[in-house]
Amino acid sequence: MKVQSKLLILLFATITCVGCDQVSKHFAKSILQYTGPQSFFSDLLRFHYAENPGVAFSLGAQLPSNIRMALFVVGTSLCLALLLVYIVRADNRNRLHLLALSLIFAGGTGNLIDRIFRDGRVIDFLNLGIGDFRTAIFNIADMAISFGMVLLIVTSFWASETSNKEITGTPT
Repeated sequence: MKVQSKLLILLFATITCVGCDQVSKHFAKSILQYTGPQSFFSDLLRFHYAENPGVAFSLGAQLPSNIRMALFVVGTSLCLALLLVYIVRADNRNRLHLLALSLIFAGGTGNLIDRIFRDGRVIDFLNLGIGDFRTAIFNIADMAISFGMVLLIVTSFWASETSNKEITGTPT
């Protein structure tokens, strides 16, 4: 796949994801921070404003501020830079594989923007569940990362199945 095509897919995913993520976080902060949690669809979906200084499930939230910044801002920036180089230079299996990597990059960028401009914290506001069985509070960027990971796993299996058929000579 040409570099221009890769960059176009990456740019589209990043602008779309980061745009939706930042706009939704702005509304969450300006509305939910003052109104409190809101429940919809028989409490299946909750909007609940939270600022997370850690990562998933608040891991690392208790670390000293300078260590959190080093891990979650500098570390994330380095990982995203490496992912960007990989996306541009690697021979991606197909467009879905590239989209998966682009969604992971875009979600990471959305949360990194929060960490840089919100003193190391990420705004979360979505919660799903039934009764006491609930997810952690998350955001649009987290959804992009999760969907990207699932898509990456699926496309990785597709690619290995194709490679196995090519190696064994099994017709496709």
